[in-house]
Amino acid sequence: MTLNALDFSAKFVEAAPALREAVSDLFLYWEPDSPPVTSLYGVIGKDVAAKFDGFSHFEKEKIFALIEEALRGDDEMLGNAVATGLLEALVIRVGEDLGLWSRIDIYLGAEAREYVDAWNAWCFRTPS
Repeated sequence: MTLNALDFSAKFVEAAPALREAVSDLFLYWEPDSPPVTSLYGVIGKDVAAKFDGFSHFEKEKIFALIEEALRGDDEMLGNAVATGLLEALVIRVGEDLGLWSRIDIYLGAEAREYVDAWNAWCFRTPS
């Protein structure tokens, strides 16, 4: 895992301290190594979905601003980890709870929305 991806994951915990336990548990599981970067961001995505309604408006804004920052940044590995780890885990965890998704959707930035829409279209396409 690059130091940048590790440092960046800490920003999510700073933005929403309720994410700390899930992230800490993952690091404990992988000791003495670091977890795979996609797994790390997957845990963050699942926890964001599970705890979304408990976050303050400020925490939600910060979380989704960080997602957008990663997707728009120059670090391709980080952007991919946030997309394939965090966003995909978020969508999967929300599942068919359209009410929850509608509350999450208003916080998505343009890059995140584009990725989620493309991923959903690919996952739910009908066979030819």
